Parts: sequence; structure tokens; C-alpha cells
Amino acid sequence: MHRPITPESSRMQREIRDFRGTRRSVVLATVDGQGLPDASYAPCLDDAQGNVYIFVSALAPHTRNLLADARVSVLFIEDEGETANVFARRRLTLECSATPIAREHPDWVGVLDGMTARLGELMGTLRHLADFQLFRLTPRCATYVRGFGQAFRFEGEGLMQVSRVGPDRQPPEPAA
Repeated sequence: MHRPITPESSRMQREIRDFRGTRRSVVLATVDGQGLPDASYAPCLDDAQGNVYIFVSALAPHTRNLLADARVSVLFIEDEGETANVFARRRLTLECSATPIAREHPDWVGVLDGMTARLGELMGTLRHLADFQLFRLTPRCATYVRGFGQAFRFEGEGLMQVSRVGPDRQPPEPAA
């Protein structure tokens, strides 16, 4: 059973938003046509609703995988150089559904402009390449690990239902 939003879980939502804001790329896990996993990465942009946008080449296996199967897992992870212990890196995993965004879609220009501002001028060149595809990755649930014994699951509308991962599944602890 999920607990209601508490001040602690609201602080954790802000902590996750801030953490995501420091990452400019995500690790992608997709599935190919034979059901085999494919790990890769892509530069990304978040929006205020918690979606993740990636702009990827059709030459990359992950793009073909996303067009054939919308299921994708994305990982935001703390850099090894930023952590005191490599076993306890902060990380956020989002289980998402991928939606291709056509160049004619009203959101396409705004998202690409945002990516250019966040990721640099190379986006100005890439946006004109016909093989590049924009995807919106919409989270269905998430797991946030902030250290040893500090794992939390986010589910429900807006990922607002928070529970602790583990045998006792207690409400979230205050952010350190």
C-alpha cells in the first residue's frame, strides 16, 4: 500500500528534479526484434511534466528498437568521480513508453530549441539531418537510489505515490 505524499517525499521529488537537471544524457535500455537487450546512451532534455526527450539517429540500433517496441528504461546516474563510493552511486531509473515526435508536430521546434540551448550548437546541424528522430519518453514508474539502503519507488499519476524499496517499505526518510 502506498503512503500519501509527505513533506519528506515532496523534498525527495525536488531532489530528484535537481539530480535530473545535472545530467545531460541518459543510459538507454531497449529491446531488439529478437527480444535481446541493447544498452546505449543519448543526450537528453527533460520537460516540466517529467518526460525525457532524445534526438537519435535511425542508424543507431536503439532508434530502430524504439520504433518497433516503445518500451524503454532510462538511467540517470551520478558520475563515478562525484561519488564517495562507486557501489552507492545516486541513480534514477525510469520505466518509459517512447513516442516518436514528427517534424510537423507543434512540439518539435520547441523541444529542439531547448535541446540546442542545453546541449550546444551541434544540435543546429543535427536537426537538419533526415535520419534523426525525436522521441518523447514518458515515465510510467521510477526507482530512485540515493545510497546504501535508500531506494524508493515512484508510481501512479505524476509518479506521486512513493514507497521505500525493501522488506519494510516504510515512508521516505527526509533528504540528507
